[in-house]
Amino acid sequence: PRYTQLSFEERNRLSFLLQQNRSIREVAFALGRSPSTISRELKRNIYASQHSYRPIDAQRMSRIRKASRPCRCKVGYQELRWITTKLKMQWSPEQIA
Repeated sequence: PRYTQLSFEERNRLSFLLQQNRSIREVAFALGRSPSTISRELKRNIYASQHSYRPIDAQRMSRIRKASRPCRCKVGYQELRWITTKLKMQWSPEQIA
């Protein structure tokens, strides 16, 4: 199964369950997520000064982190075919670039 980030609704539910003093395993089960996913979410988004999890801040920080990650280069079929042809002709990667 492919990993998906927590949604804002899941973050709200996570916050609610934490306020009820639920364990990480209980929260994970309730959200249908792995306990390690919940643990990482809390590690990234609990504020040390307040010892609290705030879903709106967690969602904002998630968007900021996502925007700062490098994008994967998407090469179309035609470009890939052209590159493959040049490699078969013994072109170097520098020549192809």
